[in-house]
Amino acid sequence: MVDKIDREILSLLDLDSNQSYNSLGKKISRSKQFVAYRINNLIREGVIRGFYTDLNLRKMGYSLFNILLQLHKADKNGEEKLLDYLKKSKQVGFCFRTLGNWDFFISVKTEGIKEFYNFLGEFHNLFGRFLKKESINFETNSISTNLRFLSIGGNKVRNRISVNSLIDEKRKFSDFEKRLILKLRERPSIKLFDLALELNKSPQVTNRIMKNLMDEEILIRNRVSISTEKLGFERYLFLIELHYLNKQQKERLFASLQDQNNITYTMECVGSWNLVCNVYSKNITELTSMIEKLKYECPAISSIEFLRVIESKKETFNL
Repeated sequence: MVDKIDREILSLLDLDSNQSYNSLGKKISRSKQFVAYRINNLIREGVIRGFYTDLNLRKMGYSLFNILLQLHKADKNGEEKLLDYLKKSKQVGFCFRTLGNWDFFISVKTEGIKEFYNFLGEFHNLFGRFLKKESINFETNSISTNLRFLSIGGNKVRNRISVNSLIDEKRKFSDFEKRLILKLRERPSIKLFDLALELNKSPQVTNRIMKNLMDEEILIRNRVSISTEKLGFERYLFLIELHYLNKQQKERLFASLQDQNNITYTMECVGSWNLVCNVYSKNITELTSMIEKLKYECPAISSIEFLRVIESKKETFNL
């Protein structure tokens, strides 16, 4: 049974999963042994699924797209082959099975529009017969926050916002930077000394390069992957259409979205929808109330369609 203390620990790990047990213990007025026991218990119960390093893919030169799929005539074998292809694809990072007007939500990263259309062409050749409808959206901007809804009271843990926008020029990475990023992606909890040893560099040099990547917001932070359904939260996607907005109205809208504790990620898109939001809610009543509140506070919203995420098939990009 997850209690208030567990949720506070999860909130702190979401801000930085590399914090020591001693540091976490001081923040919740408990011993490091107590914190270690609680974290290990959360891992055993499947509440903590793992740890990962959050990367700014746009600053690494990638273009991001999301695709919504509505299937037809897909038998169990055909659907399994489709899912297996998506899970193995280097371009696909997120793949959610959803309830609503769409069956799947997929997030795709490529090194340009040509690679995206090559991916799409291959996907259509293999599985086009199963597709009734699809919607393609190009991500131009995104804002992510920490999981504030985990903390009792919602706002006790400070808000942490990451903004990822389009870049004019692709940054060039040294071989060492590439190896460091890949190693952190593989082992986000690795200690500095072990990281330096595996990369054959001194801890001082490794720490300096890592700090530079964090200052540039290429390495955003280390986070914890949480099974929110075990905490009583359902996951949804909001597909939002907007009226025309000037710059000031747009800033107010994004500020309002950031104030919503249950909205953790917002993508600005070009395509069928202007915004796609990642949302957590305890039940449909709370969700409906959230939608009505958003419409009232943000008159620029023309419509909100929501999808319930019933299964996550993949939640990380391969590099």
